[in-house]
Amino acid sequence: MFRFCLENLVIPCQYFCFYKVIEERLVLEYLSSIQNKVVVDIGCGCGELCLKLCKKGATAVVGIDLDRESLINARELSREYSLIMADAQTLPLKSHISDAICSLSCLEHVNNDDKAIEEMARIVKPDGSVVLTVDSIAYNESMFRDAAKKYRVIHRYHLQQFKRQLRRQGINVKKAQYFINSRASMILYKASLKNKWFNLIFFPFSLYAALISDTLMLGNDLGCELAIKATVDPR
Repeated sequence: MFRFCLENLVIPCQYFCFYKVIEERLVLEYLSSIQNKVVVDIGCGCGELCLKLCKKGATAVVGIDLDRESLINARELSREYSLIMADAQTLPLKSHISDAICSLSCLEHVNNDDKAIEEMARIVKPDGSVVLTVDSIAYNESMFRDAAKKYRVIHRYHLQQFKRQLRRQGINVKKAQYFINSRASMILYKASLKNKWFNLIFFPFSLYAALISDTLMLGNDLGCELAIKATVDPR
């Protein structure tokens, strides 16, 4: 854990955002076996995860995002991966083209999240991997309003409800974990929503504090964020 903190202290995640660093850590852990595989990152943002997936040995990495500015930044970061400007609800990719997909904090911003999930299931090969993170925040109305205002968050997810939603599209959850789920990390998360300078000023303290407190609270059934590792049924 501390090695991970030190690595991100030198090369921090975009905007020094402590919960994005933790989110990326979980996703890379869930996508542990991607050597010689094709991986699609839906909602790739500025390409930080795409680059790390390339470094982990993926044969090809495709980043998809609807925001032109983010894709420009992603291309400036590296040319090791492909980039496509597209909507998650209508992916311009052939069916069963990818061995694995990941999508970090994307679904909660999509108008028709069921359609986006259907598209994810379509492009992944049978028995392929699906790794997702989504906003939970379902138990705190004030925090959800802040997230909706600042980041245009439309949906929020509970684990059991999200499992059923994925299962309808043939995606079976194998592993799930709430994160940002201790009192300390939730306070830090809420502060970051309230104040745009919080992440810059308090990084890396916020990262250390959240990682340590969440580790001590492992197994809590509520959290601000939810990570999912799943597979797609053969069709």
